Amino acid sequence: MKLKNSTIIALCNAGILNTTEHEVPVKDAYKAFRFRKSLQKAIGGILEKEKDLHIAAGIDPNNTDAATEEQKKRFEELYAEFLNDEVEIEAKTMSYESFHALACENKQVKLQVPVITSDGKQVTKTIFADPFRECEDLLEGVLWSAPEED
Repeated sequence: MKLKNSTIIALCNAGILNTTEHEVPVKDAYKAFRFRKSLQKAIGGILEKEKDLHIAAGIDPNNTDAATEEQKKRFEELYAEFLNDEVEIEAKTMSYESFHALACENKQVKLQVPVITSDGKQVTKTIFADPFRECEDLLEGVLWSAPEED
């Protein structure tokens, strides 16, 4: 199955990579595990490609603050195109019942987020996310399927 880079980034930012799958049937737990591992691989490729896009825009990936406005604009154009590119992801759907159990198990996923304080220092803040609920619509047909009508 193919997902857009923008969708992969949204799923990772929501905390899908920090989830567990202990409360679902084993066959569905494995589907969730393989999906998470596939997302990990995809986000690694995305981060590498971001470096390439910086270079293509004439920006040193290790010193993006030194970029000119023209270079920043070029990077933004390249990045906008890149977000629409698709990546192959290993995904098999599970029942909505299993997905619901997975979401309940992961309704308080702990994330470490970098934050800039008022004095300009970067610190890490802990937040709690509900990634499967936040991304439920993105995951329909990817990780879960709608129940059959009676």
